[in-house]
Formats: sequence, structure tokens, C-alpha cells
Amino acid sequence: MNQPRNKPNYSLKLNIFVTLLFILSMLNLGIFVSTLTHRSITSIVTLLFFWTVLILLVPKISPMIAKIIYPIQSEQVVNLQKLLVRQNLERELARERSKVYDQIFTAMGLDPQAADFFNAPTDVIRNAKAKYIEAKKKTLNRSTNNVLVMKSESWSMTI
Repeated sequence: MNQPRNKPNYSLKLNIFVTLLFILSMLNLGIFVSTLTHRSITSIVTLLFFWTVLILLVPKISPMIAKIIYPIQSEQVVNLQKLLVRQNLERELARERSKVYDQIFTAMGLDPQAADFFNAPTDVIRNAKAKYIEAKKKTLNRSTNNVLVMKSESWSMTI
């Protein structure tokens, strides 16, 4: 990943700092244990014990500390949250759909609150459809009549 040259790389600096801090702490631990013991073999065995405990203990404790600091939600909780979001979206979709149906029913000349369109008898639907088609035909006839009048006027002007 290329970074601009003028932007400092803080993650590299942080890694170097933590590494140096670890090395210095191990050095200080070695010096501290060496000053407390009288024989060098006791110092080496004690430091080897500390080192093995740290090597075995840190990887085991790190996930536990991470869970305490940043707990992760269980699969059931995540699935429940997804279900709630899905239900909210479906409710919102149903509300929007009913608004659109109300607009369509109003345009067709039906009362959206009184008409149960999906359970209505076929003749009611057929009549509503016929009213809607008739209204569209009237609009279309008006437009065609206007066009015919304009054409006849333009023909009469050319003759």
C-alpha cells in the first residue's frame, strides 16, 4: 500500500517503540534478577522460568482480556438484531405499498379506505377498471382532437 511521502507512518513508529520497550524490559528484568541472586545458574533458571511463564501465559490470557475490553455479541444476538431490522423494513415497505395502492385506487375512482380491492367481487374491479380506461380514453380523445384541429388549421393555411 503506497502512502504519500509527506505523511508519517505512525504504525511503524509504534511497532518500533513497543519492540524497544519489550527488549529494554527484558534487559531490566535480567539485571534485576541477577542482582537479587548470588549465583549465575540461579539467575538463569529464574529468568528461564519467567520467560516460559510469559510465553505460555500471555497467549492464553490475551483473548480473555480482549473479551472483557471489547465483548463480541453472540450469534443469536446478531440474528435477533437482523430479524428486527428486517421486520421494521417490511413494515415500512407495507406502509409505502399501501400509500401507493391508495393513490392508485383514488386515480381509479375508488375510495381506498372503503374498498377492499383484493377481496372485492370481480364486477367491482371490472367496473373500476372500465372507469379508469374510459377516463384515459377521454383524455386521449381530447389530445387527438387538439392535434387534428391543429393539423387541419395548418393544412388550411397552406392551401
